[in-house]
Amino acid sequence: MEVGTVFVHPDFQRNGVGNLLLKAIYYTMQKNGIKEFCLDCGYNSAQKIWKRKFGAPDYLFKDYWDKGHDHMIWRIKVSDCITE
Repeated sequence: MEVGTVFVHPDFQRNGVGNLLLKAIYYTMQKNGIKEFCLDCGYNSAQKIWKRKFGAPDYLFKDYWDKGHDHMIWRIKVSDCITE
């Protein structure tokens, strides 16, 4: 199973839309018995958000896209994302 890409239109960013989408994704994974997922990201601006949300990535590919443009991958437990 894969969630390919999720973007929030710039007009709606910083209004909780992304967090709402993430919660829906977490609950859908949980409902389908998925216990862990990988999140990968090559966008510098998005990496800042993911580092705040999930901490340091589990895998870092330094300068993968170009000098100063790393690729990061997080392994995340769905149970760590679900809050009642």
